[in-house]
Amino acid sequence: MTTNPLKRQREPDDEIFIVPAYPSPKYADIMTTSSANTTTTTTILDLPTELIEYICCCDSLKLIDIFNLAVSHSKLNNCLFHERNSCLWKSKFIQKYGVLDNEEYEVIIDEQNTWKEEIILRMSLDKAVPAEIIQMPCKYMKFKNVPYHLYPFSQYLNSTNEGHRYYILSAIAAYYKQLQNNECRNENYDLLYMAHQFLIYSCQVYFGYKLSNFLSLPQAEQIVERGFYLLGRWWCPTVNIPYRDINKSLNNIAIDVCNRIRSANPVHPLFEHENYLEQVVERGKFNLDNDLFDETNTMFILDNIRQIIFSKDQLVCYCNHDLNCFLLQQVIDRRKGSVFLLCVIFESVARRLGVKVRLTATSVHNFVSWSSSWLENKRTNPTCYLVDIAGGGVMRKATVCPVSRKLPEQYIGNSILDLFWTFSKTVEQLTIENMATYKYVLDFQKILKPDDSEVEFKCQKFHQYYDYCRCPLLRNPSNPYAPNHVNEKNIMYTDKNCSDN
Repeated sequence: MTTNPLKRQREPDDEIFIVPAYPSPKYADIMTTSSANTTTTTTILDLPTELIEYICCCDSLKLIDIFNLAVSHSKLNNCLFHERNSCLWKSKFIQKYGVLDNEEYEVIIDEQNTWKEEIILRMSLDKAVPAEIIQMPCKYMKFKNVPYHLYPFSQYLNSTNEGHRYYILSAIAAYYKQLQNNECRNENYDLLYMAHQFLIYSCQVYFGYKLSNFLSLPQAEQIVERGFYLLGRWWCPTVNIPYRDINKSLNNIAIDVCNRIRSANPVHPLFEHENYLEQVVERGKFNLDNDLFDETNTMFILDNIRQIIFSKDQLVCYCNHDLNCFLLQQVIDRRKGSVFLLCVIFESVARRLGVKVRLTATSVHNFVSWSSSWLENKRTNPTCYLVDIAGGGVMRKATVCPVSRKLPEQYIGNSILDLFWTFSKTVEQLTIENMATYKYVLDFQKILKPDDSEVEFKCQKFHQYYDYCRCPLLRNPSNPYAPNHVNEKNIMYTDKNCSDN
């Protein structure tokens, strides 16, 4: 395969080792033959392509070294660039950007997208994004509304390739962090402001698509803590905590419960297998169809969960002004937050320990209910219990609701969509005085129920009184590159307003 001539690449932060394209006579003697000894010396040019690629995968060779090596000889150029999906390009992608985490983003590799093209694209965006942000204050700060339809890189932010969306978000977040750490940050508030606005917008677009994909999954695959993690990233883009940290924290809580149970009852069936801790971690990845243990042993597990999670006083926060109480990652770290998210944590830990509980939210109460679903249970109507999260996790027998005439376990409003909707209504009351955050809530409700007349009415009233762009955050998949805005007015500040300011 023939390739175009490559120019030597240079990056300021890289240590550059340049192999000369035209070796000196002395260098040639070393690389080919020794005229004095008339003995043939094996060089890298004599190695098979597979071995050359294997050597270049070494972590001590940076990507810039690979480019410089390729321009040193046509054979190296051909063997290093002939296969765009070789292990070489994947290894250099991982070397530069870290181990791939499919929970955060997925790099789609197919006939149109190869590892070589992906790393070149991401490197180019790492440079193009900061350059574009620098131009943003003079381009966009003249508008009273945030012109989403004018923002750059929409073809990547709305791409069907999730990796391309993430490249933009990652580049913006890195540059925003760089601006925050800059000693001169106070000298250019406009640039910091626009970088922050662009970060919020790109984060909401990125996690908006992830939330939409999550809601499209079968209900059995919708892990509740992952859903609320995505929602937290949507509402608070600057809290940059990966899902693996959330998962690890919940696993650690479940392991603490295991240790407590083991010290009290070493023969508990939870410990039948030597690798029981691995099973605890694995159960965090899927939903349970039923309890794994009988009623007595399951109630013992639930009681120990209560003692671990509710070991501190004042775990429940009833404030109506702190958004941290409604962000899962913050509630786990502080062990304090809204009843709703404490229910999510309880369900997540119980599932890891082999207990299937039901998380239910109404406009008035948020609660966890449980009745034994052990397959070998011979009782036709097992007792239904409520776990009183607001009361410290105490279990009590459930009674029939005087309104619905049903037990809690018979309440049908406990799907992820129902939980999201009820949760958004709660946060809506919290943020109604903060217009920017209130808009995020309306955008989220629009994703949940795009045809809901109540949501549409609230959106119309909101945009009637406030200068916010009406462009949808998420684009139509059939035409992702279109501006996709209707009667959008680019409301500019008047000269009078500018002079007043």
